[in-house]
Amino acid sequence: APAAPVVVPAAFQTAVQALGPAPPAPQERACVLYVGKIPDGIDESLMAALLGCCGTVGRWRRQNDPHSGKLKGFGFAEYKTAAQVLRAQRLLAAVGALAGQPLPLVLQVDHKAVEFLAAYEPEHRLHLAHQVAVRQAALAAGMALPSEHTLSEEEADAKAAAEVARLMAEHGFHGGAPPGDAAAAGLSDGAKN
Repeated sequence: APAAPVVVPAAFQTAVQALGPAPPAPQERACVLYVGKIPDGIDESLMAALLGCCGTVGRWRRQNDPHSGKLKGFGFAEYKTAAQVLRAQRLLAAVGALAGQPLPLVLQVDHKAVEFLAAYEPEHRLHLAHQVAVRQAALAAGMALPSEHTLSEEEADAKAAAEVARLMAEHGFHGGAPPGDAAAAGLSDGAKN
């Protein structure tokens, strides 16, 4: 039997045409993020989970003191995409405050990645904004969305921030904020680096 034709509402077609052509997706690449000033109470598995809240970490290497074997307060996380590194830079600095540390985590990339991210970020924002506008047009036309639909940067940040706050609270770190209160903990202010 032939497949039933897909009916696309005219309102959706009109809205998408009004948006114009989609901006090209920016070139992606993995980026390594230096993570410093990790509080003593944050163990290897918790730090890996916190990093994972912001995206797919291909490799996480926290450094050990060669003499004592004790974990040092820094390491390197390789994220699969530039957008994930940018999210980590926006959100994870607050982990220090949640752990009761007066200083935020240090989250840096090397100078080549800084240049790459400076070019990447505006392209990513344009591409993502178009995808979100298409999603909104689909919703307005009454179309069902796939379960894994595109989130806006703010929605993805809020989701990641809530998960960071939950993990920290679950491990007894509150930094003066109620567990799960991302705004009070400084995780949902949307601060940009």
